[in-house]
Amino acid sequence: MHRPVIIDTDPGVDDFIALMLAKQSDRLEIRGVTTVAGNLPLEIVTQNALNIIDFLDLHVPVAKGASKPLKRQQESAEAFHGKGGLGGVVLPISQNRYVLQPAWDFIDEQARQAEGRLELIALGPLTNVATALLKYPDLKKRLKCITFMGGSTGGGNRTPYAEFNIWADPEAAQIVWESGIPLRMVGLDITLKGVLKAQDIQDVLRLEHPYTLVLRYLLEFLQQVNARVGQDFVPLHDALAVASVIDAQLLDYTLGCGIVETESEVYRGRTIVRKPLLENRQQPNVWVGLDVDREQFIHLLKGILQTGQTPNL
Repeated sequence: MHRPVIIDTDPGVDDFIALMLAKQSDRLEIRGVTTVAGNLPLEIVTQNALNIIDFLDLHVPVAKGASKPLKRQQESAEAFHGKGGLGGVVLPISQNRYVLQPAWDFIDEQARQAEGRLELIALGPLTNVATALLKYPDLKKRLKCITFMGGSTGGGNRTPYAEFNIWADPEAAQIVWESGIPLRMVGLDITLKGVLKAQDIQDVLRLEHPYTLVLRYLLEFLQQVNARVGQDFVPLHDALAVASVIDAQLLDYTLGCGIVETESEVYRGRTIVRKPLLENRQQPNVWVGLDVDREQFIHLLKGILQTGQTPNL
């Protein structure tokens, strides 16, 4: 049975690849895409989402969400995603429009319809999810789980302490982390283990599938971006988060007690996860990815892109 999901996203080069992977998977039923300001401003990411789902021939609604964080100014990461946010790839402009419902209303409606089976995959700041939880307090009882790309148990990429998605709206992240919904964190420290090396990229680009040409542009752009910071590999942050939903065996997790730093500007967005202890009054609230089977991730990526079938372990 296909698992119903909503993908909350801010496309974004790796978001593009994540949507591509989700669309090709034989295990996910994408109920819709919601957009949030993050990598780029809201109007740009929303148009990108519409263009991407047209390109992928993915017939699902797009709902526009938050244009800024709950309590802070919006700051984007355009420098890492190229002109237009898609690594220089120019897609035909979609003639479709986003639905009139804001993202948080759409999420709640879909959760009601799915009767406890809906999963959220959050690939950007958690503003939409937090807004939905504030407006619909019972939503936490209707969502099966949330898998999010964000946070880190090590260093960050926006500051030495914080990963961008959590740093962008730490108050929203705190609301989600305190919601009681089963959470799975695919953090920066894990996505930097599930990387594509030069030979992996060549192997992926030898495959024949409908998206080979655009995938070449995206991966070559990411190679150039990462080479500028001395990295000879390409992390696919958001695609790994989607892959972890498709294949539950891909990541090793541990259950922890997590908090988000919202008070200190120096440590803003820092995610701290501790082991549950008897003397610790905080209840465990997040399954944290500890490791990833990199070879299986690449095997899964190639298999799904080429055939639409999830390969066996």
